[in-house]
Parts: sequence; C-alpha cells; structure tokens
Amino acid sequence: MGPREIQKVLEGLYKAGVVERLALQEAGGLDLAWIQTLLEKTVGDAKAGGTTAIIALEKLSSDFYTARGLQPATRLSDLDDDAKKALTSLLEEIRVKSHEKSGIRLEAEQILEKIMTEKAERGTKEGGLTPEKLAYELATSKAPRLNILYLPDPLHARMAASRLISRLLYLRKRLGNRGRILIVLDEAQEYIPDNPNDKQMTMTSNIQVEALLRQGRKYRVHCWLATQRVAHLNVSALQQLHSYFVSTLPRMYDRMVVADSFALPYEVLERSAQLESGEWIFVSYKATKQKGVPVFVRTENNESLVAEYLRSRK
Repeated sequence: MGPREIQKVLEGLYKAGVVERLALQEAGGLDLAWIQTLLEKTVGDAKAGGTTAIIALEKLSSDFYTARGLQPATRLSDLDDDAKKALTSLLEEIRVKSHEKSGIRLEAEQILEKIMTEKAERGTKEGGLTPEKLAYELATSKAPRLNILYLPDPLHARMAASRLISRLLYLRKRLGNRGRILIVLDEAQEYIPDNPNDKQMTMTSNIQVEALLRQGRKYRVHCWLATQRVAHLNVSALQQLHSYFVSTLPRMYDRMVVADSFALPYEVLERSAQLESGEWIFVSYKATKQKGVPVFVRTENNESLVAEYLRSRK
C-alpha cells in the first residue's frame, strides 16, 4: 500500500469527521480546583461565610472527588449533566446561606451564571472532545468501536489517561453497562514508572492505571500494557497482570523481571532475544490450562491485515 493510498484513506477520515482534537486543561478555564481555592480562602481568611465554606468543602470532597472520581483539574464544562446538577445545587446552597455582600456569594453567583450560559449555548456551539466526554461515550456505548488518542507529549498523555480512566471507572460503577471496554497503553513505562512523582504527573497516572488493573475486570474494563522497558514499571502494577506476551527483549534485566514474575527459568526468556517479528513467548495465569507454562506462538502481520481491509473499502 503506497503513500498516496494511505493519504486518501486519511483524507477520508478527516472528511467523515471522525478525527477530533482532544481538549485538555486550558488556561483560564474554570475548574473544580478554582472553586476549592475560593472556599479554602474564605475559611483561611476567617471571612463571612466561613462555616458555609467548610461545609461546601466537605461536600466538594465527598460528592465530587470521592464519589464521582473527579479531579481538581476537571473543568466545569467537562462535567456531565448529573455532576453539573450537583454542582449547581452546591453553589446555590452557598449563595443562599452567605451574606448578600460577601465575596463568596458573589463568586458563587458568577460561577452559576457561567454554568447556565454554557448550558444555553450547548446546542449551538460544538465543544472539543475531552477525556471525560470520551469516558461517558464509552460507558454508554455511544463511542466508535475504535478510539485512538495520539498525545506525543508524555505529560499530556498521562493527564488524558488519568482523567479518562478515573471517569470511566466511576461511570461503570454508577451506570452498570456491561459492554466490554479495552484500554491499550503503549510505552507503559510513561504511565506507571517505578519512581513516580507529582511534578510529572506520574504519581496520578500510577494511581489510576493501578486502579484500572485492580478493579477494571469487575466492570468489564480491561487493559493491555505495551513496553520494552519492563524493568522500569511499577511492581504493584505488574503483579495485577494475568498474561504476558514476550517478544524481543534486548536488555537482560528486562528479561530477568519477566522471569521472576512467573518463576520461569531464565534460559526460556533468553530465547526471546532470538525471536523473529510476530513470534512471542506467551505466559498466563488464566488463559492457558497450564498455569505459568510458557508457550511459543506466532501471530499474523497486523499491518498486512489493515492494508487488506483498507483496500477492500475502495
């Protein structure tokens, strides 16, 4: 399949409107963190409405962060209808219980006005796709069967993955849709490194991916991890995996990590350095009848299958 054929396929995708920009946090956008900051400032400065602010902070934490699995960086425009309704109720409660000249009441009124304005404009202005919106479409089986997120910046990729997973797990727990969802994370060491930190958002992505691996199967949300640097992955996450497909691992230490995970003879993993494209060592706790026994398998060339499919659509 030549470059011109590929270009025609890509042009068709753009014309069909199936390629969208994924919108992450933008400067100036109102988010839950801003509301939290306003409430904390009211409490800290001992201003009028402090008691109301304390109660509102407790509700913000329990109803939005804990119960709904949202994050402080979640923009108000990204909230679904149920969350917006709950937030509107919270802000209205702040407005009613605060003094008419207090700063917190004025702020609550301005945020309420913005929410109402966005709601009125929803049908006339098309917003960008966000991780939260994609999670809702996936959870309600309204999304396309295949969704590819291209985020070359690792920080943006971690942010998007964390928000998508967090919201998706919450919606599955709440809505109970039983359709299967598979999330594939390429270059997995970028999301679950063994030395996470807050600055690069690796701590947040570690927490969310671990939650997906640990809880996802209960809600039919599954995960595949792809990496060539197994030794750089979070050990806790590795322990949640049921199966491994091992291809060429050029680094000895990476082979040792896989061997230790399944108590395999190191000599078996040594053979991975000699595997050709499409050849794998498959080890599983569940998928094979012999627990932990390696099986050598050969798979078809996916690129050929994709090319054949695209040619058939001409």
